[in-house]
Amino acid sequence: GFSKARLVFGGSSSLPSHYAMSEDSLFRSFRVGTGALAEVLATDAIIRPVIGDQVARIEHIVTGQRLLLFTDSGIYFVPESSDQPITPSNIKEEWVAPYQVNQLCVPIVYTDSVLFAVEPGTVVREIRYDAISAGYNASSNTLSTDVVKAVKASAKQYTRDDEHEQYAYFLNTDGTIAVHQGIEAEQLSGWTPWE
Repeated sequence: GFSKARLVFGGSSSLPSHYAMSEDSLFRSFRVGTGALAEVLATDAIIRPVIGDQVARIEHIVTGQRLLLFTDSGIYFVPESSDQPITPSNIKEEWVAPYQVNQLCVPIVYTDSVLFAVEPGTVVREIRYDAISAGYNASSNTLSTDVVKAVKASAKQYTRDDEHEQYAYFLNTDGTIAVHQGIEAEQLSGWTPWE
């Protein structure tokens, strides 16, 4: 996916704990400075492992306004601001939550939060962006109910700009579908089975 003006990849089979960001605005170039005398430019590509307490295999990358790395040992956020864009010299990961994400289910991005299935797929949780702290907070409550059984896939329904609700669908291994409806502006959400 794209994070600001960089193309982002990660979690390859040869480097499962690494992610790569293209050169700024050059989406096909992953050139990084090499050698002891190389000058590192702010626009250079970035290739690095997730730096945390454990070696982490990247399962999902969520891009857009903010870069999130979902791994087999936790969730990480790469901070950035309009006056401090991500560069090779300032990039870092901040730990958000210890949850091992389900690799089969793509995290669902709402406006300021992300829904994700926790391994083995029997629980769906949420992390929410907090503009005051400029970081993510993990909810201690699980969002799922008895309609989430063993999730194997997820999808999001996009609504019109004048509609405030957002929908996420989680397919269980038994063929049933759990539907999550959220209205972020009013901090309302609910679950229902697809019938």
